[in-house]
Amino acid sequence: MLRACEKIERGVFLSVLPKPKPRNRILGAVERGAVSILSHALSAAKGLFSRLRCIASLSPVLSSEGMTPLIPHSQFRIHSAGRRTAFVVAFGHAALMFTSIFALPAAMADVKSAVRETAVDVQTVDPQAVTGRLVSFSLRDGAMVQTSAEKQIVKIPIADIIRVSSTTRESWSEVVGVKHPPAGGPQDALAEGVGQRDRESWTITFTWGDVLCGRVIGARGETVVMETADLGEVPIPLDAIARIASARAATGVHRESLQWLDRASAESAGRSTVGPPKADSASSPNALESAFGGEDDRVLLTNGDVLRGFISAIDADGIAIDTGIGPTTAPFRLVIAARLAYAVPTATPRPYAIVTLRDGARLTATGLEWADEGVEAKLRTGTRVRIDADRVVAVDVIGGRWEWLSDSLAQNALERFGRTGGCQLVSYEQSPMLGPGWEYLAGRNVLSGPILVAGVPYDRGIGVHSRSNLIFELNGEYREFVTSFGMDDDSGPLADVTVVVLVDGQRRFEKAHVRRGSLFGPVRVDVSHAGRIELIVEYGDNGDMQDRFDWVEPGLIR
Repeated sequence: MLRACEKIERGVFLSVLPKPKPRNRILGAVERGAVSILSHALSAAKGLFSRLRCIASLSPVLSSEGMTPLIPHSQFRIHSAGRRTAFVVAFGHAALMFTSIFALPAAMADVKSAVRETAVDVQTVDPQAVTGRLVSFSLRDGAMVQTSAEKQIVKIPIADIIRVSSTTRESWSEVVGVKHPPAGGPQDALAEGVGQRDRESWTITFTWGDVLCGRVIGARGETVVMETADLGEVPIPLDAIARIASARAATGVHRESLQWLDRASAESAGRSTVGPPKADSASSPNALESAFGGEDDRVLLTNGDVLRGFISAIDADGIAIDTGIGPTTAPFRLVIAARLAYAVPTATPRPYAIVTLRDGARLTATGLEWADEGVEAKLRTGTRVRIDADRVVAVDVIGGRWEWLSDSLAQNALERFGRTGGCQLVSYEQSPMLGPGWEYLAGRNVLSGPILVAGVPYDRGIGVHSRSNLIFELNGEYREFVTSFGMDDDSGPLADVTVVVLVDGQRRFEKAHVRRGSLFGPVRVDVSHAGRIELIVEYGDNGDMQDRFDWVEPGLIR
């Protein structure tokens, strides 16, 4: 019986040790607790049998040697009967332990079912968000949420949804360092906060702005295969890649080299590194195409050298590029980043979703179904993936009644450059008191750093410097303008501005003496039937000194 206990004990630990660590911390704790209880019970049973066997074997020996036995011979039958009783009790304990072992999977399934319920916060075009348990969510039918307070099922149309955020785990800022999933084009894909990746991982930025993090493990024809933590192996068409960069590209001197590469690529394409292409550069399809991509592919090496030519393959060995004097392969250990020339991306059919994962990946999904057990999505590339619900940070809906101003300013926003109507930036005015002017930056502050107001990071916003005026054409298509604002934490103690919002030339909002350390808003301004809106940041008490200002999460409601 002792050997049986030892086998059971070994079996329990051998069945647990080879298993990977559970992703869900609650389930992991339950499983570890159950195993601990079983192991202690088996150890106690084994100790009991050892003591009984010792007493039973020692008593006759002591008696035969003329010594007083621990249990008198006359009482040995009683002891034997007690031993049999102990064995019966032990068998009962063993049966109980076996029952516990077989009942454990069912209990774990019950716990998993309870934990699997996804708590979400649904941000809509209405001021009040909806919080509760997610029943279902799809791009076709919208969301159904069981509210936390009333326990009623609320159905929200897809057109009214801005974002669905999971509240069952750490906030986005705790996971990846920013409040919301990053928005913008390939220029901003390696900004701070895009995932906590190790130095051996790589980030692929798609031509339409998606970001995928992982390891390149091979190639299949014109397709690159990347292994990711959340999606497994993902095939990526080579012509869909705008940039691939090592995690080292976001640090130190390599970051400066990558910024130089971006500027050089932009200058060779005849465009600015920020803002939309110049009017003359977008006068023809060919000029517009060059404004997005560039003429040559470029590979930035660790020593600062740049290879220019045509990238023919990206696989586990590195990046193959034909430089004009012959093909060569740059191994990944020598590569910081590579930029590929690409044509204007086609518009994504609306509505679509932008799914942000815990590892910092951001993916465009043209089809999406989210229930308790997980998310099934059809990516823009055509690949279908299944994602564990606890790996999803947020899902943004694009194409509903809400439109992000910062998204409309992104360099790769084909919807703005290739369409008529809707919201369009028609003018940007910046008047410094001294020195050169400042460009606006979408998703960044004016120093090209992350937007940080009152200690809270945001990825969606517009960084400007006083005095500035952003003028948008609305074409009478919107009902309300919503924004928060504040001085960026990167501004100084002398920063002081006045914020003004004009609608068709009429002053609809004004706030004086905006200083560092506070976030103001959200402010809601009626723009019904309006043709134009102006976002103005005026000089404050100290002129334009240290006035680094952020429009935080500005948007329009249709």
